[in-house]
Amino acid sequence: MSERRKHTRYAIKAKAKMRVDRDIFDCTLVDISVNGSGVSAMKNIAPGSKIAIELDLAANITIFGNVIFVIDETVTGKGGYHLGIQNNGINFNGDIAISESERTKMIELVIEELNSI
Repeated sequence: MSERRKHTRYAIKAKAKMRVDRDIFDCTLVDISVNGSGVSAMKNIAPGSKIAIELDLAANITIFGNVIFVIDETVTGKGGYHLGIQNNGINFNGDIAISESERTKMIELVIEELNSI
């Protein structure tokens, strides 16, 4: 099977809050790349939902995107759900990256911040 990803995906484990409409709940960011993120959550979020992931770090980092797929891990015994997110934007301390080239530069700052914890 060939790798479809255009950008490096970084495996991480960062506590976060996910916003979906007016609901806010705990989640864990498990991986991140320029175009996508993997999130573990106890709540099932429908594909197509617009979300915001707010990382629990010293820096103010929010990832905006859409849920692309959901894997129900309650049936595997792992519990919860794995969400595949398409990243549409990143806010890093008020600087907002929307285009792919802007997100490419911004992701380096996010990874640097995540590595500092």
